[in-house]
Amino acid sequence: MKLLRFKVQKFKSIQDSGWVEVSELSTILGTNEAGKTNLLLALWKLRPANKEPIVPLSDYPRKSYAAYEETEGNEKFITAVFEADETTAQEIANVEGKEQQLFKLISVYRRYDGKYGCSAIDDTGNVLAYIDAGFTVLLKYLPEFVYFSDYGNLDSEIYLPHVIDNATRTDLGEKERAKARSLNVLFEYVKLKPKEILELGQEAQAQKKDVYGNVTNAKLTEAEIGADREKKKKREILLTSASTQLTESFREWWKQGDYRFRFQADGNHFRIWVSDDRRKEEVELEGRSRGLQWFFSFFLVFLVESKNSHKNSILLLDEPGLALHPVAQADLIKFFASLAKDNQLIYTTHSPFLVDPNNLVNIKAIYVDEKGSSTVSSNLRQGSTVADHSVYPVHAAIGLSVSDGLLMGCQPVMVEGSSDQIYLQIVKNILLSQSKYHNNKEMIFIPTGGVRGMGPIISIIAGRDSQLPYAILDSDKSGKDKEKQLYSGLYKDDKRKIIGLTAILGEGEFEIEDLLPADELARVFSKEYRGKQTDDFDELLDESKPIIPQMEAFALQNGHKLEPGWKVELAKSVQKVSARIATKTSPELVKKWKKLFDKLTTTS
Repeated sequence: MKLLRFKVQKFKSIQDSGWVEVSELSTILGTNEAGKTNLLLALWKLRPANKEPIVPLSDYPRKSYAAYEETEGNEKFITAVFEADETTAQEIANVEGKEQQLFKLISVYRRYDGKYGCSAIDDTGNVLAYIDAGFTVLLKYLPEFVYFSDYGNLDSEIYLPHVIDNATRTDLGEKERAKARSLNVLFEYVKLKPKEILELGQEAQAQKKDVYGNVTNAKLTEAEIGADREKKKKREILLTSASTQLTESFREWWKQGDYRFRFQADGNHFRIWVSDDRRKEEVELEGRSRGLQWFFSFFLVFLVESKNSHKNSILLLDEPGLALHPVAQADLIKFFASLAKDNQLIYTTHSPFLVDPNNLVNIKAIYVDEKGSSTVSSNLRQGSTVADHSVYPVHAAIGLSVSDGLLMGCQPVMVEGSSDQIYLQIVKNILLSQSKYHNNKEMIFIPTGGVRGMGPIISIIAGRDSQLPYAILDSDKSGKDKEKQLYSGLYKDDKRKIIGLTAILGEGEFEIEDLLPADELARVFSKEYRGKQTDDFDELLDESKPIIPQMEAFALQNGHKLEPGWKVELAKSVQKVSARIATKTSPELVKKWKKLFDKLTTTS
C-alpha cells in the first residue's frame, strides 16, 4: 500500500495541518519550532514499527488538555489515505462482503485511545464503505512507520545493566526511549543478548565459611578457573563475529569511507571502537564525527525495525544528517533516492544542502501561522514572514544548484514559477525521446517566484557566469511588462535571450500551460474539480483560447475555491501522466515546442 496523503489534528503544536500530499521521497521544510518533528511523530504513531506508545499527556496540545479529559481519548490525531494495489483492494472488499466493489483508496485514522477507524473512499474523499471485518486483512498490508532522529544516536560506551533494565521500563521519557531503542536494535541486529554478554564477563567468586559462619574469600579451583576462561573465550568469539558482520553490512551503505567496527566488553561496560583506512588507530564511536554516529545509528534502526526486508515500511527521518559535511549531505539525498525505490521516505530539514532542486514538486513548507499553530503548505511562495524563512532552504538550494550547474557547464533558463519548471521539463523529456532536441549543455529551468523575482535572480546568475541567462515569459500583461523592462534594461544588448510566449503561440494572454495539450490538462483539471452548475471542464474547453482563465472562470461558476498554489498541484498531477501526453501530442504542437527549444539552444 502506498501512502498518498496524511493530516494531523490536535497533536502537540498542530491544530490542523491540512492534507499533506506525499510521494516516494518527500521533504518537509521549516525553521526551528515550526512543528516539523511533531508532524512526523503523529504520522509515526499511526502504526509505529517499534510499538511506540501514544502519550496523551505530552502528545495532546497542552493549552487544551482539559478538553482531552472530557473526550476520554476518542479524538483522532492522525488520518492517512493509502492506495492499495488491485489484489489487496479486492481482498479487503471480499472480506467485507462487497465482492463487486474495489477498495482502491483507503482512509485510516487513529485516536488517542489507540483505536483505529478506516473506510474505502473515492477520488474526492467521499466514503464508499466503512471497513470493519476487513480491518484485520488491512493490517497485513498497512505499512509500518520507522521514525528516527538524532536523539537515538548511540554512545560509544554502554552500561549493560542499564540496557537490560531499560528494555522493560515503561516510564522513560521521549529522549530516553529513543536511546534505549537504538541500544536494543544494536544488540538485536548483531544477535547478541546484553544479559548474556554481562554474565559471560562475570568471574566466579570462591567462598567458604569459617567456624563462626562468616563468609571469607578462598582460591578458585582449577575447574572454576577453566569455566571462567571458557566463558570469556565465548564472549570474545561472539563479539568478534558480531563486529565482522556489522562491518561488512555497513560497508554496503556508507560510501564516505571504509570503516571497521570492534565490540569490546569489560565487566559491566560495552564499547564500540571504530577505525578506517585513513585513521587506522581505533577511536570510540563517540569520538568520531556526529555524522558517522547518526548514520550508524539510523542504519541499525532501519534494518532491524523494517525486519531486514526493506518492504512495507515507510521511513520518517527528523533532521537527518545535519552534522554531515555539505558534500556528504548531497550524497545523502542520493542515498535517500535509492532507499525510496523500495520504501517511501519523508524527511524534515532546514539545510539547503538537503533540498533537491530537481524534486521541488515534493517539497512542503511547515510554519507557525498567526494563531500560533503549525501549518503545512505546498505553496513555496507563501506570503508570511515565517513561511518565507521556512522555504529559505529552497531558495538557497536553487542558488547552490545554479552555481554548481554553471560551474559544470549547464545552461540555466529563468521561468516564472514551479509549475512552468515542471511543464518545460516534461516538454524537454519528450523532445529528447523523439531526438528533436540537442544541446551541448544540460538545460535547467529555474523558477523565480513570479516576474518580480526574475530581475534579482538574473542579476545574481549573470554576475557569476558573466553571461545573461535565457528567460521565458508568459504573454499576459505582467509578462509583457517585464519583457519590455528587461529589453530596455539588463537585456538591451542581448534581446534574443528574452523569449515571450507570443513568439511561440501567437497573440493572446498565453501562459506556459498553453504549451501542453489542452485536452490533457482539461482532463486532469476535470478530475480534480467536477462541474456542479455546468458540465465538467473538459466538455466546455475552448482550445483556441488561453486555458488558465477558462479554468478560473469554471471554478468560480461552480463554487470551487482555487487554493494558493493550485497551478503547481495541477502541474504535479499532469507530470504523473506525462507518458500518456508523449503519445498523444499533435505534430503541430511538437513543432511549437521545437521552435521554443531551438531559441533556447546554445551553440557554443
